[in-house]
Amino acid sequence: HELLEILEDSRDYSRLSTLYYKLGICYKHVNLFKEAKEAFERSLQLVEEVSDQLMAARLYKEIAGICDELGMDNEMLFNIERAISIASAINAREELLEAMNLKAIYYGDKEKNYVEAILTLESAIEMAEEERDNKVLPKLYANYGKYEFMLNHYDRSKMYFERALDLAVSLGDKRLESVILLNYASVVFWMEGLESARKYYERAREIAQMYTFQRILPYIYSNLSVIYIHMGEYSLAYELLERTYNLYRQMDRMERAYFYLARMGSVKVYMGNLEEGRRILEEVIQDSYKNKYLDAMAEAKLRLFILTSWEANIEKGLELVDELKKLKNIRKRDLNLNLFSFYVEYSKQPLEYEKDILKLMNECKRTKDIYSLSQAVTTVAKMYYKAGRKEDALVHLRDVINLTFARGFYRYFLETSLFYLLIENNIKEIENVYSLVRKLEEKLSARHRLMFSLANAHVNIVQGNFEGVEENLGAIIEQIQRSGFRVLLPYAYRIMAELHDARGDEAKSKDYMDKAETFFVLGN
Repeated sequence: HELLEILEDSRDYSRLSTLYYKLGICYKHVNLFKEAKEAFERSLQLVEEVSDQLMAARLYKEIAGICDELGMDNEMLFNIERAISIASAINAREELLEAMNLKAIYYGDKEKNYVEAILTLESAIEMAEEERDNKVLPKLYANYGKYEFMLNHYDRSKMYFERALDLAVSLGDKRLESVILLNYASVVFWMEGLESARKYYERAREIAQMYTFQRILPYIYSNLSVIYIHMGEYSLAYELLERTYNLYRQMDRMERAYFYLARMGSVKVYMGNLEEGRRILEEVIQDSYKNKYLDAMAEAKLRLFILTSWEANIEKGLELVDELKKLKNIRKRDLNLNLFSFYVEYSKQPLEYEKDILKLMNECKRTKDIYSLSQAVTTVAKMYYKAGRKEDALVHLRDVINLTFARGFYRYFLETSLFYLLIENNIKEIENVYSLVRKLEEKLSARHRLMFSLANAHVNIVQGNFEGVEENLGAIIEQIQRSGFRVLLPYAYRIMAELHDARGDEAKSKDYMDKAETFFVLGN
């Protein structure tokens, strides 16, 4: 800034343009993207005065990258095309390869056209390998791996990420290494499980924090928060989401900030603070509507829908169903999983959804989407259980219990296993699963803790230990009502009915079974 003040009135356009370019780079690295764009555009104006085509290509490429960060898609494409055109004309290979890399990102991230992204990258990789341009090549390999991953080509994705990582390490480019680790962790997440992915994310975080790479820290924090949610580490997840939220606020990227604020609200719910969670989610919805933050609003509405479902607030849930179905920017699989879960939980005719739910479950299996698979299987099991086909329910649950435990998806292992323990009567099968659940007690969410209490009561009944169970179940029912997780009430009533049936008290058993069967329903 001091040098610019000295030179501003001079006609040394070449030095001025270089200084503005360097200023833009500095702004970019501390996430001040609007300021970076202004500096690059000022540099471009000056460059045009001196007809420096190489610098012009470089600046168009930098502006395109900033437009990517700011969500300015049309302007991003315009600047990419200008960079490619100029770089091709003057045979500036590095700038051309960088611009082609950005064009692939545009195809893949903006248009979701992964095939076109891969074709663009193949041309760039062929050129870079011929030129032996190792500086750009790791970026090209990494993005190639990213889009192969999006096409479910996991082995090819892994191979290209490993090439990219090896090159970045050999170049000593720590910034690039941390970016590749961040993206590679997503592949490892699917192929090897949570613990392996966590290690790669933590390595990326260590490098980014050591070298203060502010630009990628929110991406690392947000991805790590997902890992810790899956692992049942809710306090750690909340802390990382809060850091993500604060960084995006500092960057003045408020839509992203509100998106992660919505996730903070959902983690509050997992931790048992339903009122605070609802307050946060409603705040996000209100402010997002006002500011047209569509992604944040979709995220918050879906999370609020899950909360209302757990609270057995059917009227509000149906309201949100209508709203969610109108949203275009929501992941269809997430929406369908939660809609089917809601319908099965409260419908009189759960088998009405059998064909669609089984299709969704098989799609999750095909794409190796373990956490979605766990949710789908649990919904399928509840559907069969409510339809009186308990053995079918148990078969599906057993299939996914070992898988989620082995891969470290503890939150989903607990969800599936705890429901299994509520309905299984084979004591040997119960003991196997129960022992695994006991090892993970510290990872139980607030709702899971209530389910675990119900599971303990059910295990005692199966073992014939009736002493104190009725009083304990009564206390659990009161806890459920106080907690707000009223979706668990019919399961508590069924276990109470089971207890009275085991004692030979048919009248009381029938009373509680009627309570369970007539719990809030959607009707036909």
